[in-house]
Amino acid sequence: MKKENIREQVLRRSQGQCEAMVRLERAWVRCGKSPVDDHHVLPRSRGGSILDGTGEIYHHLALCRTHHSEVDERGASSGLLIEGYVWTDAGGFIVYVGPDMYLTHKYGQRTKNEVR
Repeated sequence: MKKENIREQVLRRSQGQCEAMVRLERAWVRCGKSPVDDHHVLPRSRGGSILDGTGEIYHHLALCRTHHSEVDERGASSGLLIEGYVWTDAGGFIVYVGPDMYLTHKYGQRTKNEVR
């Protein structure tokens, strides 16, 4: 059986609909528009490509063209980017430094004796 690539996993998770949250009256709901692009919430230039190599899809969103353009225009103020950086340390471990709780828990700073 062929392993799904990251884009296929993101599209399956999103059911082919935009995952951006929009305000509708007093509630936040998914945009839900189609078609969608696979967007790196943690940009490749800040280590998103390292996470891609692990098969991690947490840092990806399916976004409609409107919301993807908004990220390209507004950057971090769009609310659709993760702050921080990922790199591989001298021991070959992936390290994340930034405010995202999931990435901090999974890839945060390690001690010499800690193995994940």
